[in-house]
Amino acid sequence: WLDKLQYIPFLRDFGTHFTINRMLTFDSVKLRLSREQPMTFLEFNYMLLQAYDFVELNRNYDCRLQMGGSDQWGNIVNG
Repeated sequence: WLDKLQYIPFLRDFGTHFTINRMLTFDSVKLRLSREQPMTFLEFNYMLLQAYDFVELNRNYDCRLQMGGSDQWGNIVNG
């Protein structure tokens, strides 16, 4: 589904549900910033795309549970 994704409409339709403020509360992001390690725009977009994965899994396969490591928690709850 990501191959068929039109990125600008995706950002317009789904990006409005995500705020930078919320993303900055995730431990993985706070840790990177506290170490003064740069974060790219691509890394922030990864959160949206991973959340969108779960939306598509739910739509297409009736998936209702997503599991992952504690470092993925922010991405999981966003989906």
